[in-house]
Amino acid sequence: MQIDKIASAFRIDGTPVRWNEFGNGHINRTVKVYTDTGREYVLQRINKYVFKNPVWVMKNAVAVTTYLQERVDDPRMVLHFIPATTGKYYHKDEEGEFWRMTDFVGGFSLDLPESDEDFYQSALAFGRFQEMLAGYPADSLFEIIPNFHNTIDRYEKFKESVRIDGVARVEEVEEDISFLLEREALGGTLQKMLDAGILPLRVTHNDTKLNNVLLDKATRKSLCVLDLDTVMPGLSLYDFGDSIRFGAATATEDEKDVSKMKLDLHLFQVYTRGFLEAAPSLTAMEVALLPLGAIIMTLEVANRFLKDYLDGDLYFKVRSPEHNLIRARAQMRLLEDIEAKELYLLEENDTIVAIYTINQKWDGEYDKCTWHNKSKTACVIHRLCVLPAFQNKGIGKAVLNHIENQAKEMEYESVRLDVFSKNPYAIRLYENNSYEKRGNVCWRKGEFYLMEKKI
Repeated sequence: MQIDKIASAFRIDGTPVRWNEFGNGHINRTVKVYTDTGREYVLQRINKYVFKNPVWVMKNAVAVTTYLQERVDDPRMVLHFIPATTGKYYHKDEEGEFWRMTDFVGGFSLDLPESDEDFYQSALAFGRFQEMLAGYPADSLFEIIPNFHNTIDRYEKFKESVRIDGVARVEEVEEDISFLLEREALGGTLQKMLDAGILPLRVTHNDTKLNNVLLDKATRKSLCVLDLDTVMPGLSLYDFGDSIRFGAATATEDEKDVSKMKLDLHLFQVYTRGFLEAAPSLTAMEVALLPLGAIIMTLEVANRFLKDYLDGDLYFKVRSPEHNLIRARAQMRLLEDIEAKELYLLEENDTIVAIYTINQKWDGEYDKCTWHNKSKTACVIHRLCVLPAFQNKGIGKAVLNHIENQAKEMEYESVRLDVFSKNPYAIRLYENNSYEKRGNVCWRKGEFYLMEKKI
């Protein structure tokens, strides 16, 4: 395979004089090419066994980057694809392999964050990606991997693998199978909300790991996101959730000792802050459901690992016969820990009705308020969200009653919350349920009322 010949098939500045393997990706072969004019390029072979239609991959990537290039001040904030001499943004060699080329942008990537700031910068990068593409018609993109995050479809395929039991492994993992099947209704929640139009279809990256963010060598600030192979229509919650599942976990996907696998709440907060700062146009529903995105992405990946184990390890590369099972159990342990982090789901007939968080964590502005209950035995409601299909049916009052009874059982003496001053429906709900205004604060969206109810 003549790299110089392939590189010369693109409209580059100069003649290739040397090249070397570049990066540590697992899917595509990547080569850095140097020309006699001093220019540097990145040449990459698209893995057509993973991506069945490389032309679609490139059409999506070029369409999105062209759109982004018109919306940035620094050209380094978007990948620049080099056209081939044919005018297309890919070259098909004599062996039928597909290649693409980009300008080499100075910078570096990390496999793991070396500081909170690194993780925060990755959140800014993926948040900006969402924000800058908010106006792009997501449904015009090709679906590179059909049903990639359709967890309902994933579960159907998982149950089929259980039924077939092709390599006789079902009996040894019955508890693991039960763990996943108990959460089947939960797993389909976001897909159902997408199908019902409750959540907006967006352009999503679908591989939001830290090593897909390019950082500036001088400032260590995020520049752009890399690896656009899986850019396609999806939900912002999938991108957010996958970042949390991978980046805020306290152990790797391959950890055998599942007791080490937990959700680092501090890193969760660091990433959430950056993502929301960079993507202010996310809807209130998307923001409220961010924790659910982390739950469902973790559940989905556990499903995929265990299914592959039952199928005989056909999809993921493994280093031992138990590798996929180890991965699945690590994800299941992470899911258990996320579920225990004070996020509650109310269900009715296997359908989620409301989502909320209660704990004793609050913003510093709360300490400036004159609370009726001045003791420490108070809890705060965060992200109370009644799903649209159940709104205006008295569910809000029932949810509040449920939360208050739960708070009593946890021996709290009062419940506190904050509500946006321009949300009259929520304010009326709380006032009708005996919550009193105790103060006000100004945050990103504007003025909020601080409210409290003694229980």
